[in-house]
This record gives sequence, structure tokens and C-alpha cells, in this order.
Amino acid sequence: METRKVQLTGESTYTVSLPKKWANKMKISAGDTVTLIPQPNGTLLVDPRMGGRRSAKKKVISAHNETVESLFRKLVGAYIAGFTVIEVRGKGSLSSNMKGMIRDFRRKVIGFEVVEETIDSVTLQDLLDSVDLPPKKALRRMFILVEKMFRDSWTVLTERNTALAEDVLSRDDEVDRLCWLIDKQYHSMLRDLGYAEKLEVGLEECLQFLTVAKLLERIGDHAVRISGTVLGGSPAVRPELTSALSPVMEISLEMLTKSVDAMFQGDLAKAEVVAGMRSALSEKYESAMERVVKLESRAAVAYTYILDSMRRTGLYATDISENAINHIAGLDSAE
Repeated sequence: METRKVQLTGESTYTVSLPKKWANKMKISAGDTVTLIPQPNGTLLVDPRMGGRRSAKKKVISAHNETVESLFRKLVGAYIAGFTVIEVRGKGSLSSNMKGMIRDFRRKVIGFEVVEETIDSVTLQDLLDSVDLPPKKALRRMFILVEKMFRDSWTVLTERNTALAEDVLSRDDEVDRLCWLIDKQYHSMLRDLGYAEKLEVGLEECLQFLTVAKLLERIGDHAVRISGTVLGGSPAVRPELTSALSPVMEISLEMLTKSVDAMFQGDLAKAEVVAGMRSALSEKYESAMERVVKLESRAAVAYTYILDSMRRTGLYATDISENAINHIAGLDSAE
């Protein structure tokens, strides 16, 4: 670490010299332009790349001896790591299954398109500037999707609506796309703090959004789980059972909505209300379970899973509220 003395040039300009060793390493010469980016914590970032432009990053993935599933995971990892060009190479020709999976990956992420394809390779490139969908906007979209999926799962359950169940399952892909995008944006900011200014979000706030996005993604999975029990042929919900399950669904939805509102609004009081609803959720869950365990074994198993998904949604909502509390408290202490 080096220190530099601030000097006054003229009557109103403060100047600080750049370390020569660093300037040489960055190939900065007299007359070059650097970008100065104020950070939320009061520090000043000096970016030697004029305008904060990010260079393209290429990742080459070998498909040799990879299963379709493991290759898909590597593609997702490369996407989240911020590579803008991903090339998949096979040893010999790529199988139709591999190429089909690559096209499926392209559909499940935001911005990537196939730009070149040969017998033994496929190249994808990120054609979208992520600043067009900043983390806060992506998270709002995630919440709208997940909240509607969870509401619809109740309709699926009570009305045995298999078409709506299929629709809930299909929307899960869009939730994953948005979660991966926020993850990618956060990791891009770790490498290039100047990128945060373009996204109009600080690193700490983006981490909060990523944490909440992962919680929303899990809630979406539980909406899929509930809907999937109907597609799997779970027993019909009798009216007397509906009255037992409904309070758990209602309080979980209320907790979810209030926790996300508290986070976006920076409302500490509302976040604390959600955190305090955990005991009420447990009481309603235990009351419903008393009814469920009296069912015949097949129905009892199915509705135990359903109730668990409802309860977990409420618990994830308390995690969101606690995340909001910690973030808001941190802002207060910083002031």
C-alpha cells in the first residue's frame, strides 16, 4: 500500500499523483485518460480503461468424457463467472445430445446466442449488455413470477388443474434465468467495480439482491413441488382438508409479499413484523399436520410434502426479512 499527498493546483483543483509502478503496469502514459468512480463507502476507484469498458473473456470447455449433465453445469458456471464467449469443443464430432443440451442452455440463460457451429464445436456469445436489466429490476421480475407461481400452485392443488400445473413448472425456467443473471452481474462487479456504476447498484446491495434471488428461486422450486404432486396423481383435496391447509398458504404468502416489500422499501418496521410471524406460521403448520397425519398413508405422505413446501416458503420469507433488517441496520450505522 502506498500513500500520496493531496496537492492544490491553481485555486480550486486538488491533484494526487499515480504510483509509477502501477501506471507502467497498466501502460498509462502522459495524456492518457483514466476513469474516476466514486464508491458508496467513500473510496474512489481509478479505472485505467477509459469509460470502464470490459474486455471480452473467452472460456473453452472440453466436452470430452463429459456427461450431458456435467457439461450443462460447466456452461452455467462459465456464464455466472462472466465469460462473454464460451466455446464447447469435442474430441471428434459433438453428439446430437450434446448439441441439443447446448441449445437448451442457450434458451435457459439471458443474452447468449450460438454464433458459430461446426462438427466438433459450438461457440456461444453474450450479445446482451446486462445493464439493460439491472439487478433490482431483475429481482422485481423474479418476485412477480415466484409470487404468482406460489398462488397458482394453490389453485392447482384445490382445483386439480393440470394445465395450470404445467404452466407453473414452465415458469420455473424463467426464474432460474433471472437468478443466474443476478449471480453473473454480482461476479462481474467483483472483477470490475466500475461495472457497478453502470448497473446503478453498490456491491453490498447487489450481494443482498443475489441472496434474496436465491431464496426466491427456492420458493419457486416449492411452487413447482406443490404443483408436481398433482401431476404425480396425489389424492384430491377434500373440503375439510382445504380449511386446514388454507391458513398455512395464506400466512406464507403474506410473509413473502411483506418481506420483499420491506426489502425494496427499506422498511425496517415491516421487516421486523415478518420476522415475528414465524411462530404464527409454526402454529398453523402444526394444526394442519394434525389433520394430515389422520389421512390414509398415501394421502398423508403427499400432503406432508405439500405442507412442508408451504412452511418452507414462509421460513424463506423470514430469511428475506432478516436480510433486509441486517442491510437497513448496516446503512443506519454507516450514517
